[in-house]
Amino acid sequence: MKRKGGTQKEDRELAARFSKLNDVEHVLKRPDTYLGSLDPCTETRWLYDAALGNMVQQSVETSPAFLSMINELLTNAQDRQYEEELRCIKLSVDRESGRITVYNDGKGKTTAH
Repeated sequence: MKRKGGTQKEDRELAARFSKLNDVEHVLKRPDTYLGSLDPCTETRWLYDAALGNMVQQSVETSPAFLSMINELLTNAQDRQYEEELRCIKLSVDRESGRITVYNDGKGKTTAH
């Protein structure tokens, strides 16, 4: 299909610049659109200090995209409280493997594949 006023060469160049992506491809190619910046930044945050047994302010390096993913995981775990009795949410981080696990004691939902 030729666009109005464009030559075939211009149309080919335009088609080469833009590509149709499915949902997964779009998220992987442009994660900052959905999660925020992937670039690390330094911020002052409240953190739990186990040695002191209380919260302390510290400068930490993180990325807004990472914090957005953690927030989504915890929000999804908490959503179960509106449908059933939910008493426990656990978050664990394995620094060596890079694995983050979220657990809640809700029943879960049956899904079809």
